[in-house]
Amino acid sequence: MITLQPIAQASAGEVKKVVSDAWTKKFSDCNAKSQGYDPTWKIDPSDYYGERHLWGVQVSGLHPREKLTLEDQRGRLLAAARAGSQGVVQFRAFLSPHTYNGQLSLRRGSSQPMPVHSLRSEGPDSGSKLNPNERFALVDVRQTQLLLLSEIETNGPVLEALPIMLGTQTGLLIVQSSGVTVYDLAEPEQPMPVMHSALSGLSGAIAMGSRILAWGQKGIFALKMDTETRKMDLAQLYRAPVVGMARIGLKVCFLTCDRLEIWNGDHCCERTIEAPQARCLTASSTHLLIGSDNCITVYRILGQESLMRCGEHRIEGVSRIVTSELVTSDHQFILENCSKSELIDVTDPERILSLGEYHSLPEQGLLTRYRDLLIEVDGDPGFIRLYSVGKTAVV
Repeated sequence: MITLQPIAQASAGEVKKVVSDAWTKKFSDCNAKSQGYDPTWKIDPSDYYGERHLWGVQVSGLHPREKLTLEDQRGRLLAAARAGSQGVVQFRAFLSPHTYNGQLSLRRGSSQPMPVHSLRSEGPDSGSKLNPNERFALVDVRQTQLLLLSEIETNGPVLEALPIMLGTQTGLLIVQSSGVTVYDLAEPEQPMPVMHSALSGLSGAIAMGSRILAWGQKGIFALKMDTETRKMDLAQLYRAPVVGMARIGLKVCFLTCDRLEIWNGDHCCERTIEAPQARCLTASSTHLLIGSDNCITVYRILGQESLMRCGEHRIEGVSRIVTSELVTSDHQFILENCSKSELIDVTDPERILSLGEYHSLPEQGLLTRYRDLLIEVDGDPGFIRLYSVGKTAVV
């Protein structure tokens, strides 16, 4: 006969410890990290001549104002952001598959680090559930494959590549120092040049529906295009040098060397703002930024497209301010000078945050999205590339 010892009744504390230890081990096996998470590209390469990787990363469960960075495996900074009051951060990164090994690193800079956990590892078949008594940063990673449709080679640097409506079709207006060229993108695999105007001294252009304004050293010009005759007429609206232009709602803001002018839809000046030593200008749906010799001045866009000055950020010799749909949000801008590019967040203009620095302008700063097309301006020697959306994946 074998005599068994009576089973000892475990205390509530002992049971909790055993369950907690077992869960901690299981969680460690399913991509929990103390300071980061390293997702890998999952979409197979296409048969197209070229492609790009577009990453979308959302992180929730963070401390407000906690900083996160997205890097490649060589430590190259791709994006940076701070969590808002809801503890959420969003990233986008646009990469050539030849410039990295297909894996990114999400890193946290919190003084009270929390584990980072992929939402995809807690599905019904994962064998894992989050501990409701612990606080975790949850990561949702989405991948989009972009397929190269065509490539436009120009004879010099491209200053602006502006999507426009060309009658009922999509068009692309390319601004160079030597003039303006318009391409028909009805078949984006074969862009066709349809108009050209040899107006020198231009620096950029904006589109407001069917209205197109080009600007530069000779002033401001309204462009009128006849799709039937394929002719372009230019009417000069302003005859002094302009160093920047942006639209806010239905109004146009343009910058001279010492002031900002705001025009209504009839090209009548509504307001001027002093802007000494101004260099550059850009606007999102929420803010307008003016760059001068040693700082950036931030204006908040209020109702009726009015402006209120609300902050400054010190930077020497800024030459360009970039906003893009692929920069994380309307509150973030990339500042460029001769030595670096800097990503800032102006959500709180009284406390503007510097999120990261780059050796050169990050790739997402060279992109424009228009409907189903993504337009990449490569700068000198002057290439424009058109992409369409391929496969997508959730990691």
